[in-house]
Amino acid sequence: HKLAEKFVGKTLKVIYDDINYDEEMFEGRGYMQCPDIDSLIFFTSDEPVEIGNIYDVEITSVKDNDLYGKVKI
Repeated sequence: HKLAEKFVGKTLKVIYDDINYDEEMFEGRGYMQCPDIDSLIFFTSDEPVEIGNIYDVEITSVKDNDLYGKVKI
């Protein structure tokens, strides 16, 4: 958990993988995360996003080792 907290306030390049209906957010992963192994990055966006594209996501919080943030416009 402490490792994940160091990303709060930082902007990460995140590849958009899917929609998470439980979280009501988009989900993706950063350059340092392996699919199906590491935690996820959940994010919102004020603009439309497309699966497979990479977005700058500002990390605002951590929950259960997952990162949460918002696309920077």
